[in-house]
Amino acid sequence: RARGEGVPLMGGVAHLGRKVGALLALLCVSGCLDPGDPVLAVKDDDPPELVRTVPAEGELLDPAGAILVTFSERMDERSLRPGIWLAKGKDRIPTRVEVPPPDPLGIPEASQQEDVEYTVKVSGESALSPDTDYVLVLDPVLTDTEGNALVGPAGEGRQIVLGFHTSP
Repeated sequence: RARGEGVPLMGGVAHLGRKVGALLALLCVSGCLDPGDPVLAVKDDDPPELVRTVPAEGELLDPAGAILVTFSERMDERSLRPGIWLAKGKDRIPTRVEVPPPDPLGIPEASQQEDVEYTVKVSGESALSPDTDYVLVLDPVLTDTEGNALVGPAGEGRQIVLGFHTSP
């Protein structure tokens, strides 16, 4: 063989190798993005629900304490501030809403197979008045991380209003 005759053959193999590599990459990417694939969960269309409050509605609340509000799934933090408030009579009072720390494993909810309960801590910006009636309002502007609005106990999208009385 003359010198250089093998070059076209090597170039052809290299060219074929690039085509096969590109085809494999395309198949990998397109196959991994199909909804329902184990890598990417199915879109969540279920609305979040109120699971419980501690204390429960009608129970005594420590004036310096907080109400733990548990939802059926992770909520969009941007919706919490406008969607949760305390009121005394018909007047809103300055309300603090504390969110839980991020998932220590760093697993995004979209990749989880099941909803995980999500609890926020709600209190007044300052201590509440003792021996006083308050209401906790959960507005339907509250959404989960997929944009589904909070629904009430009967499945409607109305405000959820829960009454509490502070201890003397």
